[in-house]
Amino acid sequence: MKVFRVYGQKVPSYDYLSVMEAVFALLNTLSLRLFPGMRVLVKPNLVTFRQAHLSCTNVNVVIAVCAYLKAKGAHPIVGDSPAFGSLKQVAKSCGLAPRLQELGVPLVPFREKVKVRLPCGV
Repeated sequence: MKVFRVYGQKVPSYDYLSVMEAVFALLNTLSLRLFPGMRVLVKPNLVTFRQAHLSCTNVNVVIAVCAYLKAKGAHPIVGDSPAFGSLKQVAKSCGLAPRLQELGVPLVPFREKVKVRLPCGV
């Protein structure tokens, strides 16, 4: 069975500057093969528009990841398929939509379902 590593970084608060510094520091330690013009999908786990601040990945984390990718010359794209509500509705309710627009990052809904068999047989 293949082993995957999970990385984390402690931050004093979720204010953008703290999150950005942590994200940049963490991603710089990885051997990411990013090149100028490369398109990179960021899937933030946007679940529902109801109490989105509790059910969705923190907006500052998503924006910091996108800012990091742009700083490396890549073109981030944020995509997801919320369990409840449309992607546009959820992204707006959690405050992500306007921040992505400011950064020039497109928001793309997942529309097609694709069945994938995992190596573990599931």
